This record gives sequence, structure tokens and C-alpha cells, in this order.
Amino acid sequence: MKKVLRLLLILLVWFSAFPSSHAQAAPPPPDHPWLSEIVDYDIKVVGGISTARLPGTNRLVVAYAGDRQFISGAILKFAMQVPKGSGNCGVPKDWHCMEVDTSQSVGYNPSIAVSPAGINPDGVYIGISYFDDANNSLKFASTFYDTRNEKLTSTWFIQTIDKPTGSVAHVGEISSLTYDPKTGMPMITYLSYGDHTATNPSKWLNSASYLGTTDRNCGYLLTWSCIKIVRAPYYSDTFSAIGLGWIDSKLYYFYASESGLSYATFAPSFTCLDPNYFCARVDTTDPAVGLGLKVSSWSGNLPGTPGYNSLMRENGVNIVFKDETDKRIKLLTTPKTGSLFSLKTVAAYGATAELSSLSVTTDPNYFAAVTYTEQSSRGDDLFLARPAPAYNMFFGGGCGITMGTWVCNAVLPATADSSAGGDAGIDVSPGNLVRIIFNSFNSNVNTYGLQILRQDDYKMSLPLIRR
Repeated sequence: MKKVLRLLLILLVWFSAFPSSHAQAAPPPPDHPWLSEIVDYDIKVVGGISTARLPGTNRLVVAYAGDRQFISGAILKFAMQVPKGSGNCGVPKDWHCMEVDTSQSVGYNPSIAVSPAGINPDGVYIGISYFDDANNSLKFASTFYDTRNEKLTSTWFIQTIDKPTGSVAHVGEISSLTYDPKTGMPMITYLSYGDHTATNPSKWLNSASYLGTTDRNCGYLLTWSCIKIVRAPYYSDTFSAIGLGWIDSKLYYFYASESGLSYATFAPSFTCLDPNYFCARVDTTDPAVGLGLKVSSWSGNLPGTPGYNSLMRENGVNIVFKDETDKRIKLLTTPKTGSLFSLKTVAAYGATAELSSLSVTTDPNYFAAVTYTEQSSRGDDLFLARPAPAYNMFFGGGCGITMGTWVCNAVLPATADSSAGGDAGIDVSPGNLVRIIFNSFNSNVNTYGLQILRQDDYKMSLPLIRR
């Protein structure tokens, strides 16, 4: 009885954290059918998938690295949803696919972001940070999207942000990109390595900020400012996963460390390598916490909007990550009021299971939506996890946790001839329908592809999977 009362109290607090003045359309029940469609056919997606949504639209943009036939190494590719029939890829031609950077061995671990709407009245910038494996460098590609005419109006401008120099031998293998919500300027966090043959070799978590003036220390015409924020031993697991998020209009740099999930933010202190930053741990359950982390920033309760409450936060984060010791998927979220972080357990996975494709987004009601793949006897099953209140339910299920508060469903189980790959990106549309971009393999015809699995906007009495 005590457990039930405790659970009801938790749910009451959970619901109260999200004001009704900001609630959107009621969430769709789980019986909305799932449609699976090819975006880019016969392309082997390697080294990561990143997704974002164009502001004010229901259209996704995707960055991914794909192998080219007969040429060694990957290239950076980009796909954007367009009106049906007007694209050059997808079924029925509702995507526009293009090659962004065709240099040798580029595009790995891309991070895509879109600048805020309203800063430029004509449209938004689309940016991608990614790794140039051939030159061990961090690169950045950007273009402009005309929101009035719904099209890209410029070619991609590609620049090297940071590259090996001096004692730094390896730059940008992992990166995360965001845009400042007030200035619209791009900001990147990335990993750099020193010379591993040196005495006590190191690696660093870096920050790159575009400032525009040509008196900085990195980027095209030295228009970016690059600094080292945190240091770690070269062979440690620290910085194996990194991400950026905004809380109370401040940028937070999240990273996995050997002492737990940690963060850095701009605030004078002596807790980081750079004295202008403050570093702290968030989840110190055990050393294997924070692996595979992904960050989703949410923004709401803005001044001048209906229902604005000055006592509540304007923005925060939802962060999903793995706890390898306890074999749990966890969520670190920023409540609307109160403490900076709240830690929740999403799901449990098998002691020997390989878990991949972790991704997170925030739905119109500020609830997190998580996707992941878990190994089964046939291959990798693609799962969706959402908190029970997102379905107007009190109790969860399917997540391997007794009395859990999340609902987990295998939305695309592996079959004898097809399986989801190890990378994915997730989005929840303004209508509260889920879309998952992932890489796939079909052994029956021996082809790879970039696919989208999406909830349709109408319900049926029977499930529908269209391949």
C-alpha cells in the first residue's frame, strides 16, 4: 500500500510540474498506425544520424554520413522533407537528398541544428558539425533556409573550425551543435586529443563559439573562439559522449566521465581547466553512467506568451543516457520549477544486451520521448519509450521495471531479413505524433538505407507497417 501511495504522490508532482496553460493537443494513443518508408535507398549509413525540425513547420532535416560506392571513406549527406512529389528521394518523393561535403572520409558523428525563428525575418540557418577523419579535424557546414518560399537559398558553406596543432593531434571526433536562442549564433562543443605518446597524455572538452569578428583563434578567417574547458586522461572513458543544452538561458556542456554524468557551464570558478567555467557531477551512481548521452533542449513559458509565469523556467533539458552498471536507461530532466535536475529511470535492459540508437526529443507538452534499439534473437528491435502521463495513463509497462512510470513498445521488431541499425534520431511533431529516423539493413536484398518510421495522423483498428 505504501508503494502505491508513494507512486501516486510522484505522479501528482510530475503532472503539477507542467502547467496546463502550455498544454498542447491531447497525445495520441498507442494505436496510431506506424508507417515505415525509405528516405535514402542503398546507402550504407555510417558514423551517426542527427535530426532537427524546421521552426514553424512539420518538416525534418537530417544529417548523416554515408559510404559511397567505389570510393574509400564516407561523405556528409543531408535530407530535408519537402512537399510530396517535389523531392528527389523517399517514397513518394517527399524528401530532398543532397551531398554536402564530398571530401574523402568526412561526415562522421554529425550534429545538426537550426537557428531560432524570428531572429532573421527571411528564414533560418541550418548547421552541421562533423568529423573530418582524413585530416583529424572538426568541420562545420551551414546553409540558409527561406521560410517564406520553403527552400534552401544558398549552397553549403564549409569551413574547418579546429585542427591538429602543437600538442593537439586529433580534433572533433565527437561534437554537438546548438544555436544561441537569443543571438542565433552557432556554438559547438567537441572532443580533442593530445599526442598519445607524450608523458601523461590528455584529452579535452572544447568549446567553439562564432563571434563574427576576425580577431579570434579558430574557424574561417579566425571568426570563432575555441577554448579548452575540461581536461581528462587520454585513456579514460571521460568525454565518450557529449552534448549541449540550454537551462535558464545558460549553455550547459554535458559529458560522460569516469566519476559519473557531469556538466560544465560558464561561471567563474576553479572547478574546470578553464577558470571561467564551473564543473559538477549530476549522477554519481557509479562510474559507468552517462554513456551514449543525448540532449534535447525545450523552450517554453517565454515572456510575452499566453500563460507566462515568471516563477517558472523559460527553458531546460531532457537528457537520456545509459547506466551500464545497473543496466538502466535513465533520463535527467529539468523541472519547470524547483531543483535544476530530476533523475528518472526509463527502462531496464538485459545484462548481456547491446543497447544502441539512444535518442531523445521533447513533445509539445514537455514530456521526453526516447528511442533505442535492443538486441533480440532476430536482430535489433527498435523501441519507443514515453512517460505514462504522455498517454494520459497512470502506470507504465513494457520497460522491464516493476511499477514503472514509462511505456515502452517495440515499434519495429527485427525480422529474419531486416533490422534497425545502431543509429537513430527522434522527433515528436506539433500534432504529438512520433517520427524516428534510423539506418536499416535488409539481408534479403542485401541493401542498406536511411528510413523513417512515423505514426500516421489517423487511427486504424489493425496495425499497419508499410515497407
